[in-house]
Amino acid sequence: MPQNDRAESGWERTQPAMADRNVWVVGCGDKGRRDSVKHWFRTLAVCAIGPAKKSADLQPSDSVKKVIERFYNIRPGDVVLLRGGREEIRGVGVTGTPEFSREIKIAGWNLGHVAPTDWLSGESEKTDLKRLECARSKQFPPNRFTRLGSEQKGLEAEAIKVVEAAGLTAPTSDFTAPETFPNPAFAAKVMGLVDKHADTKTLEEVLTEARAFGTDSYPRLEADTVAMVVVPLLKALGVPSQNIRVEVPRNRIGTTTTGAGPADHRRVDVVVFADETTVKPVLLVEAKRRWEGLDYAHEQLENYIHGILGEDKLGRLVTDGADIEFTFKAGPDKAWTYLNLSWRTEGAAKALADLAASLKAGVAGQ
Repeated sequence: MPQNDRAESGWERTQPAMADRNVWVVGCGDKGRRDSVKHWFRTLAVCAIGPAKKSADLQPSDSVKKVIERFYNIRPGDVVLLRGGREEIRGVGVTGTPEFSREIKIAGWNLGHVAPTDWLSGESEKTDLKRLECARSKQFPPNRFTRLGSEQKGLEAEAIKVVEAAGLTAPTSDFTAPETFPNPAFAAKVMGLVDKHADTKTLEEVLTEARAFGTDSYPRLEADTVAMVVVPLLKALGVPSQNIRVEVPRNRIGTTTTGAGPADHRRVDVVVFADETTVKPVLLVEAKRRWEGLDYAHEQLENYIHGILGEDKLGRLVTDGADIEFTFKAGPDKAWTYLNLSWRTEGAAKALADLAASLKAGVAGQ
């Protein structure tokens, strides 16, 4: 039986004894996307790899073919470590049955091979992950997915102890990828949540452009993200053009330009203001190049915002033209909303509608 057909054959779900468990390691990408990957893996309760192609559709010489086939050696009850780089451990969980799924889009990746996973969470997570890092005897290999090496017996034993103590068990149900919608239906869902009488044509056009953005051979820059995705999307969601400013010096935010002194060299990519002046900012946007990842963008945006009057009430949004993360809540526990403009799910529609509603509450003249 081909390994990647196990999910369709009723592959045994019995959880192995602790001593018989394998420990696997899956990478969560470069430094720019590790927070996003961890968020999505935990939100969807999966461990996943790409590409979104079956092994049979890949050439024998394709190196990823062996990685995919290795993925289907996962057994329900095995342990998986989510690694960041060669040394960091971002998560630990217990896997279910691996299967091929509809394409899911996470942090710029198109993934199709998933194993439902019960991830460790809660108050002890930080301490437990640090224990695991201390038990690591050497660096992880750079493979996107591999079995933990035999020279890492200490880490293997500690990982099994952690999941056992936490009561993590193999998920018994299959993973169901969120339903996706064609562009017109998705745009109608978004605008229907915002205003049931809204015209969806503009948003449809913006989403079509966003889906194509970054798929050509031209190396897209941050300026392209702003010009081709961010500004058109804000306008489609109802923000007047005169309320949107690009490349705004930090010391021009929250004040009039008169008497503000020389323009600060630090510039925020996009700012939405409550009106035509720069006195009352509503949303600050940090844009990144396509595929660059967004983890660094959060820190960069917070550095820009720090010290601006009313910073605790400012909306924050980071994007690479496909993935978008935003929040309008203040404090260390502020909740971020995640969506991908190319992954048109019910959740993404609601997220865009929430963004539009938050902007409408802060922008005059809507």
